[in-house]
Amino acid sequence: MINEREKLTRHVLDVAYIALTKGTPYGQYLTLVGAHSIYKQLNAQFRGFDEDSRTTEDLDFDLYNLSLSITDYTLFQRALRSALGDDYVIDFYTIKTRPRSITYSLRVSYRGIQTRKLKIDFSLTSGKKLYDCQPLPVSLAKKLCLSAKLVDRRAKDKIDVVMLMKYLHPKGISKKDLLSLISVSGDALEVDQRWFTAEGYDLVKRSFKGFRGCSEEFISASIFYVRVLVTGLVRSEVPLHATFHEGKWLW
Repeated sequence: MINEREKLTRHVLDVAYIALTKGTPYGQYLTLVGAHSIYKQLNAQFRGFDEDSRTTEDLDFDLYNLSLSITDYTLFQRALRSALGDDYVIDFYTIKTRPRSITYSLRVSYRGIQTRKLKIDFSLTSGKKLYDCQPLPVSLAKKLCLSAKLVDRRAKDKIDVVMLMKYLHPKGISKKDLLSLISVSGDALEVDQRWFTAEGYDLVKRSFKGFRGCSEEFISASIFYVRVLVTGLVRSEVPLHATFHEGKWLW
């Protein structure tokens, strides 16, 4: 059951997405990626998904062939204030600019409820924009590769892998199709060998310290799920026709 703060956070992020993409001149250069992109698409397809999903506090965008200035930030602030209305109190923080990324930060209060500090991250990207929201299969491939490569950090990616597999492939998916998906998405499967050690399990578990929105039981089950999934993808004894279903390789 999501609480009132989580409901407010999701609403603010939804409105911020619209304010950015419809209320600013740089909306046409943005592709939504990451957890809110996943939530936005699955919530539109599956009734009740909002109760099953973790709540993110970020919006992540690829920003194509453009950078942003304080003037652009001001345009967004005006658009968000207008979209939310006078009942919402918004505190904006100083824009952060790095060589390849930019971050907007804000906190919103509404009728005694306050969000945590929310972030909107823009990754400066070259090339051609292909879509407004990153397709879910692409998100699965990227989250899976990050999970395989990074044992000791980015715990949220492991949770997202479990969620995407559950909703996109309820009857399972073959090893061949998963490897093909990774290849088509332009990613590479690089596995940290610590996944297969007791040390690796401890590192993954430690990376979940302070993680909100999931029980200890679900976190432990998710770690085991991803470990089995990654193992089967790289071990030759698991054949290409094997199907991964409900945390097991079957053939």
